[in-house]
Amino acid sequence: MHMPHAAELVSTVSLATVAAGFLIASLVYWVRKRDPLFTVAILGGLLACVNEPFTNVVGMCFHPLDGITIVTSFDRAIPLWAVMCYPIYFGGLMCLMLLWLRKGVTRNQFWRVIGIIMIGNGAFEFPILAGGVYVYYGDQPYQFLGMQPTFFVINALGAVLGAIAIALLETQVRGVRKWLAVLIAPGVCQLAAYGVAFPHIYTLNTNFSLAVKYVGSTITILLGLYVLDQLSRFAERRWPSARTAQQPTLVTNKV
Repeated sequence: MHMPHAAELVSTVSLATVAAGFLIASLVYWVRKRDPLFTVAILGGLLACVNEPFTNVVGMCFHPLDGITIVTSFDRAIPLWAVMCYPIYFGGLMCLMLLWLRKGVTRNQFWRVIGIIMIGNGAFEFPILAGGVYVYYGDQPYQFLGMQPTFFVINALGAVLGAIAIALLETQVRGVRKWLAVLIAPGVCQLAAYGVAFPHIYTLNTNFSLAVKYVGSTITILLGLYVLDQLSRFAERRWPSARTAQQPTLVTNKV
């Protein structure tokens, strides 16, 4: 398999432009609000790209070797365009969720943001797959337009977990210690990829029948959606919207 260089160039420039836009926006926020947290989150998202070779191996994803490669690890070439995905997805989109949490959310709003995150994922994954810039191989359950859909859930979970972790820590951590948040995105990526995704990646890498692999992928999708739903309930309680906070609480008097 050879890299289609024209498609790779378009993908790289497009993703780098979006990533740069998020970074510039975070720097503007830093200057105006004297708060580096969004910049730290973007850089943490970039650092999360260290997970890419592991995910490529266990998720059976291949990048052609003759592309614009940043590093080769575990015999997997990690191209520049793939690196640029991380500050967007686990940086910029994570910051979007963080903004919603700060404003207060209902469960419906929480799920809308998850939908936006998944749509954002598909917006750059599907065209890149269609261009032949990378490929999923092997017996991939539920494969749609070349994409392995379990990663929509896994990636969304990583972004949401990162936003919640930062939202919980930002009031507790001050000054230089805020820069420790740069480690959050790589950590939640690992948690999502090798926690919730385990049934999918385990069965995918066995000699089990395709039916068993469908079971593993289904468990991962359902488990991921369940965890996201539990997080939506937690977020609604922890960061209630103004409308939710104003709702009266029904008190029952016991005789």
